[in-house]
Amino acid sequence: MMALWFTILLLPQAKEEPFPKEVREKALAATVRLVNVDQGSEGTGVIIKHDRGEVYILTANHVVANVKNLELYVRGTEGKPVVYRSARVLGGSTLSDLAIVRLRSTDKFPEALPICPKGKGPRARAFNALSVGWPKNGATAQVERVRQKLLLKRPGETESIWSYETERKPTPGRSGGPLVDTSGQILGVASGHDEKSGYFTHFDEIHRFLRENGLQWLIDTV
Repeated sequence: MMALWFTILLLPQAKEEPFPKEVREKALAATVRLVNVDQGSEGTGVIIKHDRGEVYILTANHVVANVKNLELYVRGTEGKPVVYRSARVLGGSTLSDLAIVRLRSTDKFPEALPICPKGKGPRARAFNALSVGWPKNGATAQVERVRQKLLLKRPGETESIWSYETERKPTPGRSGGPLVDTSGQILGVASGHDEKSGYFTHFDEIHRFLRENGLQWLIDTV
Protein backbone atom coordinates (compact mmCIF):
# COMPACT_ATOMS: atom_id res chain seq x y z
CA MET A 1 0.00 0.00 0.00
CA MET A 2 1.37 3.37 -0.96
CA ALA A 3 1.73 5.77 1.92
CA LEU A 4 0.06 9.13 1.53
CA TRP A 5 1.71 12.21 2.94
CA PHE A 6 -0.19 15.40 3.53
CA THR A 7 1.46 18.75 4.04
CA ILE A 8 -0.45 21.00 6.38
CA LEU A 9 0.22 24.67 5.91
CA LEU A 10 -0.19 26.64 9.11
CA LEU A 11 -1.07 30.16 8.14
CA PRO A 12 -0.30 32.88 10.68
CA GLN A 13 -3.39 34.22 12.39
CA ALA A 14 -3.96 37.92 12.60
CA LYS A 15 -3.61 39.31 16.10
CA GLU A 16 -6.80 40.65 17.56
CA GLU A 17 -6.70 44.45 17.81
CA PRO A 18 -8.10 45.46 21.20
CA PHE A 19 -8.37 49.09 20.20
CA PRO A 20 -10.63 50.32 17.38
CA LYS A 21 -8.75 51.68 14.40
CA GLU A 22 -10.45 55.05 14.73
CA VAL A 23 -9.34 55.35 18.37
CA ARG A 24 -5.74 54.56 17.48
CA GLU A 25 -5.76 57.00 14.57
CA LYS A 26 -7.32 59.80 16.61
CA ALA A 27 -4.80 59.29 19.42
CA LEU A 28 -1.89 59.39 16.98
CA ALA A 29 -3.23 62.55 15.35
CA ALA A 30 -3.65 64.37 18.68
CA THR A 31 -0.13 63.48 19.83
CA VAL A 32 2.61 66.08 19.39
CA ARG A 33 6.39 66.14 19.73
CA LEU A 34 8.09 68.64 22.05
CA VAL A 35 11.77 69.54 21.69
CA ASN A 36 13.70 71.55 24.27
CA VAL A 37 16.17 73.17 21.89
CA ASP A 38 18.54 74.56 24.55
CA GLN A 39 18.86 71.32 26.51
CA GLY A 40 18.71 69.02 23.51
CA SER A 41 15.96 66.93 25.07
CA GLU A 42 12.58 65.90 23.73
CA GLY A 43 9.27 64.42 24.75
CA THR A 44 5.64 63.99 23.81
CA GLY A 45 2.38 65.81 24.50
CA VAL A 46 -1.29 65.48 23.62
CA ILE A 47 -3.82 68.07 22.48
CA ILE A 48 -6.67 68.35 25.00
CA LYS A 49 -8.34 71.52 23.69
CA HIS A 50 -8.24 73.95 20.79
CA ASP A 51 -10.58 76.85 20.43
CA ARG A 52 -10.53 80.41 19.09
CA GLY A 53 -6.96 80.28 17.85
CA GLU A 54 -5.47 78.65 20.96
CA VAL A 55 -4.26 75.07 21.33
CA TYR A 56 -3.65 73.48 24.74
CA ILE A 57 -1.32 70.51 25.16
CA LEU A 58 -0.93 68.24 28.17
CA THR A 59 2.54 66.83 28.81
CA ALA A 60 4.97 65.84 31.57
CA ASN A 61 6.47 68.73 33.51
CA HIS A 62 10.02 67.39 33.25
CA VAL A 63 9.77 67.58 29.45
CA VAL A 64 9.24 71.36 29.43
CA ALA A 65 10.65 72.52 32.79
CA ASN A 66 12.77 75.68 32.48
CA VAL A 67 12.45 75.59 28.70
CA LYS A 68 13.31 78.78 26.81
CA ASN A 69 13.20 77.65 23.19
CA LEU A 70 10.51 75.07 22.55
CA GLU A 71 9.77 73.40 19.23
CA LEU A 72 6.33 71.86 18.82
CA TYR A 73 5.71 69.30 16.07
CA VAL A 74 2.09 68.69 15.03
CA ARG A 75 0.89 66.29 12.37
CA GLY A 76 -0.29 68.31 9.40
CA THR A 77 -3.27 67.70 7.13
CA GLU A 78 -1.11 65.66 4.73
CA GLY A 79 0.49 63.62 7.50
CA LYS A 80 3.73 65.62 7.49
CA PRO A 81 4.73 67.42 10.72
CA VAL A 82 4.34 71.16 11.03
CA VAL A 83 6.83 72.88 13.37
CA TYR A 84 5.85 75.75 15.67
CA ARG A 85 8.28 77.80 17.76
CA SER A 86 5.89 80.11 19.60
CA ALA A 87 4.44 77.66 22.15
CA ARG A 88 4.71 78.62 25.83
CA VAL A 89 4.36 76.71 29.10
CA LEU A 90 1.19 77.88 30.83
CA GLY A 91 1.68 75.98 34.10
CA GLY A 92 3.45 72.97 35.57
CA SER A 93 3.78 70.81 38.68
CA THR A 94 6.82 68.89 39.89
CA LEU A 95 4.61 66.89 42.27
CA SER A 96 2.40 65.35 39.60
CA ASP A 97 4.92 65.88 36.77
CA LEU A 98 2.24 67.53 34.64
CA ALA A 99 2.31 70.67 32.53
CA ILE A 100 0.16 72.58 30.05
CA VAL A 101 1.63 74.13 26.91
CA ARG A 102 -0.30 76.77 24.96
CA LEU A 103 0.11 77.54 21.28
CA ARG A 104 -1.63 80.43 19.60
CA SER A 105 -2.40 79.70 15.97
CA THR A 106 -5.35 79.86 13.61
CA ASP A 107 -4.17 76.78 11.70
CA LYS A 108 -6.33 73.67 11.57
CA PHE A 109 -5.37 71.13 14.24
CA PRO A 110 -6.28 67.49 14.93
CA GLU A 111 -9.22 66.78 17.20
CA ALA A 112 -8.45 66.97 20.92
CA LEU A 113 -8.55 63.91 23.18
CA PRO A 114 -10.84 64.01 26.23
CA ILE A 115 -9.56 63.26 29.72
CA CYS A 116 -11.34 60.44 31.52
CA PRO A 117 -13.85 61.85 34.05
CA LYS A 118 -13.11 61.27 37.72
CA GLY A 119 -14.47 57.96 38.93
CA LYS A 120 -15.10 56.66 35.41
CA GLY A 121 -11.90 54.76 34.72
CA PRO A 122 -11.31 51.03 34.28
CA ARG A 123 -12.71 48.88 37.09
CA ALA A 124 -10.28 45.99 36.70
CA ARG A 125 -6.99 46.00 38.60
CA ALA A 126 -5.08 45.02 35.46
CA PHE A 127 -6.09 45.90 31.90
CA ASN A 128 -4.80 46.87 28.47
CA ALA A 129 -4.36 50.47 27.39
CA LEU A 130 -2.80 52.29 24.45
CA SER A 131 0.29 54.46 24.94
CA VAL A 132 1.22 57.01 22.30
CA GLY A 133 4.56 58.73 21.87
CA TRP A 134 6.44 60.78 19.31
CA PRO A 135 10.21 60.22 19.47
CA LYS A 136 12.51 61.24 16.63
CA ASN A 137 11.39 58.44 14.34
CA GLY A 138 7.72 59.47 14.38
CA ALA A 139 4.55 58.98 16.39
CA THR A 140 3.67 55.42 17.36
CA ALA A 141 0.94 53.73 19.39
CA GLN A 142 1.47 50.50 21.29
CA VAL A 143 -0.61 48.34 23.61
CA GLU A 144 0.49 48.40 27.24
CA ARG A 145 -0.44 46.01 30.03
CA VAL A 146 -1.38 48.08 33.07
CA ARG A 147 -0.57 46.13 36.23
CA GLN A 148 -2.23 48.34 38.80
CA LYS A 149 -3.05 51.78 40.13
CA LEU A 150 -0.74 52.74 42.99
CA LEU A 151 0.50 55.64 45.09
CA LEU A 152 3.93 56.75 43.90
CA LYS A 153 6.35 59.23 45.45
CA ARG A 154 8.64 61.03 43.02
CA PRO A 155 12.28 61.73 44.01
CA GLY A 156 12.51 64.91 46.08
CA GLU A 157 8.78 65.01 46.87
CA THR A 158 7.16 64.37 50.25
CA GLU A 159 3.66 63.67 48.90
CA SER A 160 2.59 60.62 46.88
CA ILE A 161 0.41 60.75 43.79
CA TRP A 162 -1.77 58.19 42.02
CA SER A 163 -0.14 56.52 39.04
CA TYR A 164 -0.67 53.60 36.70
CA GLU A 165 2.12 51.02 36.57
CA THR A 166 2.75 49.28 33.24
CA GLU A 167 4.76 46.15 32.49
CA ARG A 168 6.93 47.99 29.98
CA LYS A 169 8.91 51.16 30.60
CA PRO A 170 8.57 54.08 28.14
CA THR A 171 11.36 54.40 25.60
CA PRO A 172 13.20 57.74 25.14
CA GLY A 173 11.06 60.48 23.62
CA ARG A 174 7.74 59.07 24.83
CA SER A 175 7.67 60.90 28.18
CA GLY A 176 4.59 63.12 28.41
CA GLY A 177 2.61 60.96 25.99
CA PRO A 178 -0.94 59.83 26.75
CA LEU A 179 -2.23 56.49 28.01
CA VAL A 180 -5.58 55.94 26.28
CA ASP A 181 -8.51 53.59 26.90
CA THR A 182 -10.59 51.78 24.26
CA SER A 183 -12.98 54.74 23.96
CA GLY A 184 -10.17 57.21 23.28
CA GLN A 185 -10.09 58.90 26.69
CA ILE A 186 -6.82 59.88 28.38
CA LEU A 187 -6.11 57.71 31.43
CA GLY A 188 -2.66 59.02 32.23
CA VAL A 189 0.53 60.76 31.12
CA ALA A 190 3.91 59.01 30.79
CA SER A 191 6.04 60.24 33.68
CA GLY A 192 8.92 57.84 34.29
CA HIS A 193 10.20 54.34 34.95
CA ASP A 194 12.37 52.30 37.32
CA GLU A 195 14.24 50.37 34.61
CA LYS A 196 11.59 47.64 34.78
CA SER A 197 8.13 49.21 34.82
CA GLY A 198 6.61 52.36 33.39
CA TYR A 199 4.58 54.91 35.35
CA PHE A 200 1.81 57.14 34.07
CA THR A 201 0.33 59.96 36.16
CA HIS A 202 -3.30 58.96 36.83
CA PHE A 203 -6.21 60.97 35.40
CA ASP A 204 -7.40 61.86 38.93
CA GLU A 205 -4.11 63.72 39.36
CA ILE A 206 -4.65 65.45 36.01
CA HIS A 207 -7.99 66.77 37.27
CA ARG A 208 -6.36 67.86 40.52
CA PHE A 209 -3.52 69.62 38.69
CA LEU A 210 -5.89 71.52 36.42
CA ARG A 211 -8.15 72.52 39.32
CA GLU A 212 -5.30 73.73 41.53
CA ASN A 213 -3.84 75.79 38.68
CA GLY A 214 -7.14 77.38 37.65
CA LEU A 215 -7.20 75.39 34.41
CA GLN A 216 -10.22 73.16 34.99
CA TRP A 217 -12.07 75.08 32.28
CA LEU A 218 -9.83 73.36 29.72
CA ILE A 219 -11.82 70.15 30.10
CA ASP A 220 -15.18 71.34 31.44
CA THR A 221 -16.59 71.53 27.91
CA VAL A 222 -14.59 68.74 26.23
